[in-house]
Amino acid sequence: MQLGIGLNNQLNSSYLPLDNYPELEFVYSIVRLVSSYKGPCMRVRRDNTVVDIPYTNKNLINLESLIQFVGSSVGYLVGWYDQGRKAKHSFQNDPLLQPRIVINGQFNPDGVVISSNYLLVDSAWLADHISTLIIRENASSINSSNWFLSTNVPTSSENVNLGYADSNTLSATQFGTTITYDNPSSNFPTNTTRVWAATSNGNNKKLYLNGVVVSNN
Repeated sequence: MQLGIGLNNQLNSSYLPLDNYPELEFVYSIVRLVSSYKGPCMRVRRDNTVVDIPYTNKNLINLESLIQFVGSSVGYLVGWYDQGRKAKHSFQNDPLLQPRIVINGQFNPDGVVISSNYLLVDSAWLADHISTLIIRENASSINSSNWFLSTNVPTSSENVNLGYADSNTLSATQFGTTITYDNPSSNFPTNTTRVWAATSNGNNKKLYLNGVVVSNN
């Protein structure tokens, strides 16, 4: 199972959300989620110039640096730096496949789909959402309460949860609300690669399967 997580808004906690998950496969986010990670957030291209964009001391992407670098040009996402211990950085060196993330001086933090050979942006995944959780998994077995990510912080409304509630139900909890998706035919097949995304803008939550909305509240 591979785990990616994206948040557009830092939680109001004194520690970072993924500090207690040392075995994460990868963590890509415009928010620093692992306190031990001190590297840059992402790599961005303007024309033929490429730079790394850092985090601020408040653990958010340094938008001032990003906008200043791009200026009146178009900014393209070359790739994400992995905050996890395995350093699975994700870069796309083909300019034709690099998504635009700064247009007319505005940052557009699009959702990211990771595949074996390209980095592709689906702008519907993150636009106007407070958070997006992205999971790429290929489970060999699916049991009850088979969670990919489950946090336990003192403020219950800040917890996030994503995974299989049972063999034919995917469940996602973000900011106090849970939505589910029941496989309409039978149990989810095992040993099958799926990309799940759960988005939240505070009021509306959505679940995506391979880029298609399958549930919302």
